[in-house]
Amino acid sequence: ESAFVIKRDEEALSLYSTMVTQVPNSYPLRNHAGRSYYLLSKYEEALNMFTASLDITGREALQARTALMYIGFVQIDTDQPELAYNNLVTSLDLYLQARHILEVEGKGFSTVDESSREQENNDILSISIALNNLAPELGKEPPVKIE
Repeated sequence: ESAFVIKRDEEALSLYSTMVTQVPNSYPLRNHAGRSYYLLSKYEEALNMFTASLDITGREALQARTALMYIGFVQIDTDQPELAYNNLVTSLDLYLQARHILEVEGKGFSTVDESSREQENNDILSISIALNNLAPELGKEPPVKIE
């Protein structure tokens, strides 16, 4: 991801493409590649990566939460609010389930580093804000109360 960070977009995408070819069943790798495509507004390529990630994890698994979140964000950007809303609600539910398992039940908590927890919190907040922005457009009550 460092090549992406220093704005070598094509180099980063080429590297991700090579890595995905070498490790085709890595859903985290597909999510990283999809995120890079998303940030470059290459939505079709991003959706392909996130859909492949979901093919590996399934839509109901906790590991699907990141792919579903970004699919929802792509759908917002491509004017598909109802689909976005549904994917983001599912993603938020999976994030909250994962948090419950890690924090309340203590399973794997010690293996999750501080930056990962911070990223999870940022993702939950981003999803919540997006859902609350979509709700009025869809004639729904905002699903999350943000104070």
